[in-house]
Parts: sequence; C-alpha cells; structure tokens
Amino acid sequence: MIPIPTQLIAEIETGEIPLAEMLSSANCDSLLDQRDSDVSFDKLYSQFCDRNDKLKFILNRDPTESIRKRSFVIASNATQRHEIASYISDDFELIAWESHASVDLEIPVDGSPFVAWLYSQYKAGKFPCPPYPYLTMSKPSFQSAAPYQDDALSLPVIDIDAASKWYAKHFGMTEVGRTNTPVPTVILERDGTRLGFAINGGDPAQDGAAIRVTNIAAIKEELDANGTPTMNLRIDDRDGEKHQVFFVVAPDGLCYYFHEPLAPRNERAMPEGPTTDG
Repeated sequence: MIPIPTQLIAEIETGEIPLAEMLSSANCDSLLDQRDSDVSFDKLYSQFCDRNDKLKFILNRDPTESIRKRSFVIASNATQRHEIASYISDDFELIAWESHASVDLEIPVDGSPFVAWLYSQYKAGKFPCPPYPYLTMSKPSFQSAAPYQDDALSLPVIDIDAASKWYAKHFGMTEVGRTNTPVPTVILERDGTRLGFAINGGDPAQDGAAIRVTNIAAIKEELDANGTPTMNLRIDDRDGEKHQVFFVVAPDGLCYYFHEPLAPRNERAMPEGPTTDG
C-alpha cells in the first residue's frame, strides 16, 4: 500500500525512505545514464505522466505538490545536482498520485505494478533505473484471440485486400489463406494466433477481438512504431485478476482489446537494480 503524500514526506524525513543517505555517495552521471538508457521504460513512464495530467485537470488541484517540492529540495541538497533532483521529484509525484485511487477516471489509478516498483526501489535505498522487470520478462507475442461476437476468423470488413495490408503492416501479421466461399475471407496469423476478415455484411463497430499477449508494453511499443492508433496502457481488474491492457480501434471500425494478466505480486521476481555506489 502506497501512503498518502504527507506520510511519504514523513518516511523521507525519518529515513524510512533513505533518500538523502542514498544520494550522499551516488554517482549521479552514471545513474542518469542508466535511467535514460531504455526507450520502453521512458514510454511507460510517460503514460503515467499523462495519467497524472488528467487527474490534475479533473481535480483542479495538485495534492502531490508538497511531496514533489520536498523530495526535490532533499535530493538537490544531497547532490547539488538539479537534474537528478528533478527526476526524483517526478518519481515521487507519480508515487503520490497512486494513493488517490478513489478518483473515478476512465484510466484506473490503483494497483499499478510500475508505480509500486518505483516506491519499492526508493524504500530499498535505490534510484529506480531500467530494467523494469515486466518490460523484459518475456518475448512479445500474440497468445490468443477471442471474438466479441461469433468468430475471430470472420470479422466483418468491406475490403479483404485492404484488411490484409493493414493488419500485416500494423499488427505484424502474415496472410496465410484466402477463400471466396461462402464469402470472401482472408486469414492472417502471428505467433500461431489467427484473425480472419470477411465481407459478410456484419457491423465492424460491433465486433473485434480480445488479444492476449506477452510483454504487452513491448507489443504496444511495436504497434506505436508501426503507426497503429493505440490508446494508453492501463490496469483492469477482471474477476479479481489484474490485467495490463490497451485498446486499438482500427480504421475498418473493429476494436481490439490487448491484454496481459499480471502475476500475483508474490510470484514476481524483482531485480536488485542498480546501486548508488560511486
């Protein structure tokens, strides 16, 4: 459980979060180089910054201002380096927002493993740097596809040639079959998972598929690089199991729910991470 901002300040002041001690012997240049070394880490971090901007707009206030300013002052005094102090201040802003999970938003703010990991690193006397374990835990791949309606191999489109080209480019799929009977249909595949597109008269706006993946952050990064219109990563709670998810609405109108279950916290291996030794 992440404490509220005033309790976070108390943890820093009492040394429960040993921020000043951690930084007193830190090699700031090395830590900053490590922090900036991973594009996937930076993109995931930016997702949470965007989330916080939405929270500020909705609340019309910033309940994290005190912890952000106090952590900056302590880090700056310990290092005489404003750059690393700014990183630390931003980290504690993200951590503090996590305790405001009661706000009713489209993007949930509770239970983020990433923010919990940031907090645990500081509690352990470490400056959080890549690798973040859930970005590197497995090869990115498609695992399965479940249709919203009847058949993931007969999703409604108006042009199967256009569908084949778009999903090959944007989802990294490969065409593996076509047929004209009973209706024109094309089948594409990735990692053994298949999607089919058919001119069957159905309404694309009412159909699509839930695609289970591994290493969802890397999948999203890949799709983003391909120009795919992805939405922000978020955490969903489905029947008591947390999933990291994002949506894609394709130009043909079909909607895709990319998801990856998060392992129970006691099953996750947390890396030691970089120390602050000079």
